[in-house]
Amino acid sequence: MQNLVNRLLPSTSFDALRHFARTSKQTPYDKKILWNGVSYAGYAYGLLHGCRQARKLNIHQVTAVELGVAGGNGLLALERHSKAIEKHTGVSVNVIGMDTGDGLPEPKDYRDIPYYFSKGDFQMNEVALRKRLTKGRLVLGDVCSTFGDLIAEADFAPIAFVSFDMDYYHPTKAVLDQLAVKNNGNKALPRTFMYFDNTIGNPEVLYNEFAGELLAISEFNREHTQSKVVRDRSLLAHNLNFAWYHKIYVLHQFDHELYGTNIGQQGPGALSLKT
Repeated sequence: MQNLVNRLLPSTSFDALRHFARTSKQTPYDKKILWNGVSYAGYAYGLLHGCRQARKLNIHQVTAVELGVAGGNGLLALERHSKAIEKHTGVSVNVIGMDTGDGLPEPKDYRDIPYYFSKGDFQMNEVALRKRLTKGRLVLGDVCSTFGDLIAEADFAPIAFVSFDMDYYHPTKAVLDQLAVKNNGNKALPRTFMYFDNTIGNPEVLYNEFAGELLAISEFNREHTQSKVVRDRSLLAHNLNFAWYHKIYVLHQFDHELYGTNIGQQGPGALSLKT
């Protein structure tokens, strides 16, 4: 299988590789994700590796959150991925979507990129979406308050994956601050996979480090010494350049009670002298 892919890569487009991943029954699930062979592959990647981490930490139930549901296509994809990933990892996944329910609110200032986004963008048909959901939970309201209420629930399972797609700086920064261990008491995994949709755009939106999600990440890292949001550098090892590769981040929480728990499987014989 890998030899076939190595032969394909120099001579084919990413679209052809994606088609191969979608149609080949031989493609392993994790490779199907990496080769963009599933819809919302970034969601699948983050949740899969979050659940793999949870399993190694002996955590049997986690939460996946989409922040900014809009019409609901991403939330439905997250549901589908959660069912497949539960089978692959044995970790149960609670799926939650959070949104205002009325589209974007009014931008507060330049940090919310008002030249591109405006009040009422990305409306939701709540009735239609709820009929389509099979296991996901929809939480409506201002995420600056509803997110704190959510993670404060007594039976809340730790977050393994969260997608940020709220477009604005202000709600993104508010949620990130609430995820820091000192604020939430280990309500997320020690290394939480994150997808930031509004970091790669087009020449009209021009995402940058001084507004939107990128500013929220930058400020969070500057303000929190024991929690840092960083790019997933493992994706740099792949000879591919799908856009979602650049949207995957990880929240490292150094003061999490499980951060130092060893999940490596190298063993004494790793890198032993070859005869």
